[in-house]
Amino acid sequence: LDKVLADDLIYRHSNALVDTKASYIESSKSGKSNYISIDYKEPIQPKILSKDLAMAFVRATVVTMQNGKPTPMDLAMLHIFRKKGNQWQMIAHQSARIPAQ
Repeated sequence: LDKVLADDLIYRHSNALVDTKASYIESSKSGKSNYISIDYKEPIQPKILSKDLAMAFVRATVVTMQNGKPTPMDLAMLHIFRKKGNQWQMIAHQSARIPAQ
């Protein structure tokens, strides 16, 4: 994660909480954020904006552990990437829950 997440990352969860790179990595290591699986519902849709900036859209079912139980969430996600040298890094993540139909 240290390599693919930018130092100035803004990671906004579907519940509106925001993580920095440091807080996201720490919550992943500590188990506070416990992702079990991600099932992509469509191909990732990347769009190159410039030689060093890109974004990607995707819909997925993400399963996390909440209160000791696997909890699925259908999400629409947007990722923004910046190229630093030869490495693409995520600088922003935004997810929104998709209402049940």
